[in-house]
Amino acid sequence: MTIKILNKAIKSCLERARKAENYIVKNCCDIVSLPKIPYKSGDKVQVFTDKEQKMFMEAIKDHKYRIEFILTLGTGLRIGELVALRWSDINFENGSLKVNKSIGRGYVIIGDERKYVIQETEPKTPSSIREVPIPDKILEEIKDYKKRQEELKEKYKEVYNDKDYVFANSIGEAILSDTLSKSFVKVLKDNAIRHVKFHSLRHTYATRLFEKGVQLKTVQKLLGHSSIQITADIYTHVMDSEKISAVQKLNDLFEE
Repeated sequence: MTIKILNKAIKSCLERARKAENYIVKNCCDIVSLPKIPYKSGDKVQVFTDKEQKMFMEAIKDHKYRIEFILTLGTGLRIGELVALRWSDINFENGSLKVNKSIGRGYVIIGDERKYVIQETEPKTPSSIREVPIPDKILEEIKDYKKRQEELKEKYKEVYNDKDYVFANSIGEAILSDTLSKSFVKVLKDNAIRHVKFHSLRHTYATRLFEKGVQLKTVQKLLGHSSIQITADIYTHVMDSEKISAVQKLNDLFEE
């Protein structure tokens, strides 16, 4: 993990030197292959139980960030992918969204100073670039949300800088990941729901798919994992129960 963090920081600095300052011709970090960190089977994957998910859905019925929360639960997007969504990424005709960027924190060099800034970057891996179907009920809520956003743009038109972000604040800037995370944790605390991380919404999405019999390969593609092994390793807790359930379906073969 330390190597990945250092690589990301150095890559950002070198990219600035290449693009803005023309000090170098090529960013050498682009050709460095970092060792993959295997997911440890002992790592705890936090997932909402059915009861907790119902409690959460009830708690956010009129919440400011309801759409952000339910879209994550319904598509499994990473939080950086979620806040980077633009309206041009959503296809209302076929009910899907495209994931092709992410917003997160990173280092840039401004003059002689290194600053920590919010920036839009490419997704985590090439496989993260994907198209994800949106459940019909959520799509209808997004349509209503878009109408409300148009009204907000008109209200604040003097200061609103429209960058086409789906989830924007009152002046058009993308909502920060930290803002959503803190709000999510507060919802759990205020409603006596077990504390889990925002990323658990993504894990919950995948777990519900497995529970409904969706194939491993399909879940891998929806999540944007680079390999099917990563998906299998992370969701071992579901896969084991699914294997038991699958084998039990053979019982009818042994009836006399």
